[in-house]
Amino acid sequence: MIGSGFIGIAKDWQTLLSALLALGAAWLTIRTIKRQISLEAERQALEAQRHIETTRRRSFAARAQMPDALSGLCRFTEGCMRFLDGRDEGLPTKAVDAINALKSTIEFIDTQPAEKVFELVSLYQVHNARLYSGRDHRGPELAERMYDTARLRYYVERLYEYARNEAETVVEGESRRDLVSALKQAVTLQEYVSNQQRYAATMTIIARRHQAGD
Repeated sequence: MIGSGFIGIAKDWQTLLSALLALGAAWLTIRTIKRQISLEAERQALEAQRHIETTRRRSFAARAQMPDALSGLCRFTEGCMRFLDGRDEGLPTKAVDAINALKSTIEFIDTQPAEKVFELVSLYQVHNARLYSGRDHRGPELAERMYDTARLRYYVERLYEYARNEAETVVEGESRRDLVSALKQAVTLQEYVSNQQRYAATMTIIARRHQAGD
């Protein structure tokens, strides 16, 4: 009876010990898994932070090159106007470097300004297709090509505040005042004042196609 009781107790203890060992093993497994999850979460958080920092640096780098590219496009519009109004005999060199620099910024800058850069690039391509077509731009078409150039100049000018980190978005819309100002900028104010009649037809197009604005 005693031996039988002892054996029973031993079995009970063995069962209990096995259960405790199993519980301990399960606890260690859970602890290891939780530690791995925690380490993975920390790794992912670190990678996410690095990605954010890398993206910010790329955004800063993209934004920093925008003013020079925009200045190059401003010079291009001025060259186009000098050709159209007869001050220069030939078309200016296309602003390939400037437009490529702006294209490269689209991936890294904020969404709304990126859309405006895309609009500028698209307008530049249309403008060039019309201006470098080899057609004679005299007559009624001359005013249209001047209008195209003034509009391109406005698309350039409205990006400057964002490029210089003075604004976080780019203005929307194209008012009559905006286009008139852009025309004068592309022509240069002194030239415009001296020869206003030369640009009268273009001013008429602007007045017809755009609201007066504020």
